[in-house]
Amino acid sequence: SVAANRTDYQQSWAFCLLLKLHDKPHDYAVLLDFHDDVVVLDSTGEPKEMEFYQVKSKETGNWTITQLLRCPKNKDDKPGLSICGKMYANKMAFPNVTKSVNFVTNARFSVRLQDGDKEKDVDSFEVKQLANEIGEKFTEALRNEHQLSALDDVPTHFWSEPLPHRGHQDQVKGRFAEFLENQKPEGKFAVGAAFRAISSIIARKTGEERTPA
Repeated sequence: SVAANRTDYQQSWAFCLLLKLHDKPHDYAVLLDFHDDVVVLDSTGEPKEMEFYQVKSKETGNWTITQLLRCPKNKDDKPGLSICGKMYANKMAFPNVTKSVNFVTNARFSVRLQDGDKEKDVDSFEVKQLANEIGEKFTEALRNEHQLSALDDVPTHFWSEPLPHRGHQDQVKGRFAEFLENQKPEGKFAVGAAFRAISSIIARKTGEERTPA
């Protein structure tokens, strides 16, 4: 049930992202569970930029740098990639088109930034904002994970989304209704049916078994 809710949360966030993207005039394409949890391309025809998103929900507590850099053991009892290691792996796989790598969650972060000498709770931060020694620890951990002598520069963002761990689907449905009303204030919509139809497409695309190119 925990794994199912986390997948549902990822799909709910993807739905919200689609609303934001569709409200803008530029072209886009969204990949679900293909290379990463969510990937946004800047074009449906000839994409030149990719933005990668790790989407994780957390029931209690804040995220820490230690948790984000923790490498879990795989089936062979060898350390796998950390959350941040997976994020940077996208830059390695697509070095010339990666616009940014991102971590999205419902929780806050407990981190020490350059503007303070103590940890504080924040809603968002970028790696370049970390206190110098924390930033060095972050860089060293990723270099060790990927066995690299140096890291390429890539904008790396972490932020908390105002989408609750529980009840997220109801909130997304409300955002969808608001989106439709803003698109056509005088219109009449079968919000429930439309919401279920789009949600089922997102779930199907997330669950497709494909080999990433």
